[in-house]
Amino acid sequence: MESEYITVEYCTNCANHRTHTRHNEQKYSTVFHNLKRALSITIPGISILANSIPQSWKEFKLYSNLWDISQDLYLLEPKLGAFEVSHEGNVS
Repeated sequence: MESEYITVEYCTNCANHRTHTRHNEQKYSTVFHNLKRALSITIPGISILANSIPQSWKEFKLYSNLWDISQDLYLLEPKLGAFEVSHEGNVS
């Protein structure tokens, strides 16, 4: 059985765009880690990825900001201000 994934794309490098936003990078990170903890408890065995997607998701053409980093994953360059959660699979 293929692994199921939840991927979270969230804003990073907020200091680099501070001139036109007031993002708090630590807040994005904290919310991600809290969500990851809660999902890991609720859905045991699910793989939760931060700013990356499994190679198999590339075919959905939802992501144009990808860097190939391994045979299994693409790294996302997160969109400015993003906090987006994606899932493909079955959760009961």
